[in-house]
Amino acid sequence: MSKKFNIKPPIWPREYSFQEFVKLNPHIINENQLITLYNQYLNKYLTELGEKKIHFKQSKINQLLTELKDLKFDNIMSIATPGGGKQTKKYSLQFGGADKENYVSTTFDPDTYSLNDGYTVSYWVKPNTITSGVQVVLGTRQASNTRRFLFGLRNSTKHQFGGGTNLTNSYAHGMSVGNWYHWVITFSGHSDGYQWVRAYRNGEAVVVAGDGSEGGAYAHHNRGWTGGNVPPVYFGARNHGTDPTDYFFACNITDIAIFDESKDTAPGDYSAVDSDEDGPVPSFVTETYNNGVPTDLTDKSGLVGYWRFNDGSGTTLTDSSGNDNHGTLTYTGNEGTEEPIWSTDVPK
Repeated sequence: MSKKFNIKPPIWPREYSFQEFVKLNPHIINENQLITLYNQYLNKYLTELGEKKIHFKQSKINQLLTELKDLKFDNIMSIATPGGGKQTKKYSLQFGGADKENYVSTTFDPDTYSLNDGYTVSYWVKPNTITSGVQVVLGTRQASNTRRFLFGLRNSTKHQFGGGTNLTNSYAHGMSVGNWYHWVITFSGHSDGYQWVRAYRNGEAVVVAGDGSEGGAYAHHNRGWTGGNVPPVYFGARNHGTDPTDYFFACNITDIAIFDESKDTAPGDYSAVDSDEDGPVPSFVTETYNNGVPTDLTDKSGLVGYWRFNDGSGTTLTDSSGNDNHGTLTYTGNEGTEEPIWSTDVPK
């Protein structure tokens, strides 16, 4: 073991819990290093026990996971079942923006899941630069303006998202360079009579009245989206169909989830909300924000696309929804020759 960390105790007299190990070594402040060293010393201890190593059972795994969660390390790693011995870290992807023209292409088609009938999109983003032009976290648009599905920034101060023929782009995004933000955008559906759109940043409603005035939480838009012929969604840029990929965003992205239903208030309740009133924050938004730490959304209803960014290497971004719309890390080749970069920079 490395001596520069002065691990205590250097030889374990018994099996320590992770929390005990942390308390014994307060001089090690790097969370990833703590986890790595704990597992090294635990494995050494178990190896020295020889035949007694079998006592490291699932009950012990569950105990460690609970301790990690209590210490807010659950966003960094999870522990595999005995025998596998593999740690799974949480990652993000770093995109280079217009200087690199790199992005993730997926096979996710919004029309396959009838998202014009209602959707919820959740994602985490950390801007590395914010420019005066459009920058897209995830999006696609038919060559004409009739069918959009995109989410990102309109410019240096305004957020932009939209589906179908309309864009919501009159509201301050409230983001700054170098900080992580969680966004949830909901759409009640093109045929519900209201076609409400609502957006939340870090657990708070930020989209305002449809007339562009500040102070409310709801936006009433005629999306005009009837579905059909929408190209697959890209991450870190916009898929423009037959036209070149554009609107690259220099940012880090992690945990993108798409649902085929609105997780907001039931559409019929929207009509009672005045344009200058904040509505209630749905429990889904609070649970998904999770005090600034991504959480597992696998058991949420309506999940049709879920990219957890756990791959950590290679050129594939796995879709964990079961629909197999996996992503491919790529670039245009015009400005650079480098795919998006895997990063351990994550919300925590």
